[in-house]
Amino acid sequence: MGGFLTLLIVLVVIVLAGVFYARRKKKESAPWTVAEFLWNGASAQQRALMLLESGTAGDSVIQQTFLSVQWTALPHAAKVQICELVKAGMSKENPQGMAPEGASVGPDVFPEESPKRNPRSGSPSSIEMSDPSLLAMANAGDMEAELAVGSRYASGNGAPQDHVQAITWYTKAAQQGHATAQFNLGDHYAQGLGAPQDYVQAAGWFRKAADQGHADAQFNLGVFYQLGRGIAKDEVQAVAWLSKAAEQSHSEAQYKLGSLFDNGVGVPRDYAQAATWYRKAAERDHADAQYSLAMLYQYGQGMPKDCAQAALWYRKAADRGYAKAQANLGALYSLGQGVTRDYAQASAWLRKAAEQGSTEAQYNLGMLYYNGLGVPKDHRQAAAWLRKAAELGNSEAQYNLGAFYDSGIGLPCDHAQAAAWFRKAAEQGNAAAQYNLGIHFYEGQGVPKDLKQAAVWVRKAAAQGNAEARQNLSLILKGQ
Repeated sequence: MGGFLTLLIVLVVIVLAGVFYARRKKKESAPWTVAEFLWNGASAQQRALMLLESGTAGDSVIQQTFLSVQWTALPHAAKVQICELVKAGMSKENPQGMAPEGASVGPDVFPEESPKRNPRSGSPSSIEMSDPSLLAMANAGDMEAELAVGSRYASGNGAPQDHVQAITWYTKAAQQGHATAQFNLGDHYAQGLGAPQDYVQAAGWFRKAADQGHADAQFNLGVFYQLGRGIAKDEVQAVAWLSKAAEQSHSEAQYKLGSLFDNGVGVPRDYAQAATWYRKAAERDHADAQYSLAMLYQYGQGMPKDCAQAALWYRKAADRGYAKAQANLGALYSLGQGVTRDYAQASAWLRKAAEQGSTEAQYNLGMLYYNGLGVPKDHRQAAAWLRKAAELGNSEAQYNLGAFYDSGIGLPCDHAQAAAWFRKAAEQGNAAAQYNLGIHFYEGQGVPKDLKQAAVWVRKAAAQGNAEARQNLSLILKGQ
């Protein structure tokens, strides 16, 4: 009997403990029951809006929410906030702030409501958009958000790169008068990104942005006027719009305006004005402007000649890898103009430019090897650099390469090759090459003897003031 009572007491205690535990568990879980029920029954669209309403849109789990994240995967803070929304009056049928099932909430926000397509097809796969709240604002007509969404599609940063979608969103903001969106839209049409290339459309949007003072648009509109691209060519208008951009410290416009004054395009040639605008751009680290300003200093155009200033500005551009500046700086070191003569420095700068394809640098470096200045004397290296420049059309290199073949310097002696290179240089107006080609025709070296051709080429050289040609012209004419 005693054993039975003991067993009964134990059973009662177990049952009571189970009830107590079950009630306690229910009490603990009760705050989640309604929210969990709503969450599990909601579409991805509704889940996303729940999260947006709860202020947790920035949480890393949000991207996954668009697919199949379960309630248990949510951060605790998100659960608490969603519960607060539920307590505030959300219902399963139409929770506050949630669109009914199947309702349209605007393009691009929820992939379940529109098919996933190729990112470049024009209809995006929005599960990759990193900020749904931004899209929500854009869909509500906020033009800053529309611009931002367009920019994300254009760059592929924060959304799949899709220029068709970029144009769509830029257009929305541009039509509301957003200057940057107008410029970006014009740029897309100008480049043919997301739509067929259309310079007329581009010019129209650039003008709208330019009228609002957008410096990049003013610059582009100026260039369009200069080139007659999408609008009638008008150099006066080009200068006017470039000036507006330049006055806003747009370095590319400042350089371009300087070049117009330098060359007298759309304005009277004015080296002083060119120097002024080149300097403004050069001080903003514009390499083309630094080089052009150095050129004006070197030749004393628009300012007193000053090779030291020329060297200074060449170096600024050269340090940024600008090949023409490196070539000219190397030449100044070779000549000792504006800097102390230093052939080692000359060869170093010339090599940098030569390796970038500067024919002037290739020619000058070849001559340093020929003379052994700043580098070991090496006629083969000299011929190699001269050939590089000659093949790229440098007439001085062509003439000297011909002379190397003629004399067997660094190359096997070959009069036919000599005559061929002399001809290339002569046809570009090189007087020394014209004279030497004439002599080859006169003597029949590398070409058939032809006194008439000899006279033609020697006469051309003499007309350019070549002393040897003038001295020997009468003799050659007598031999005809």
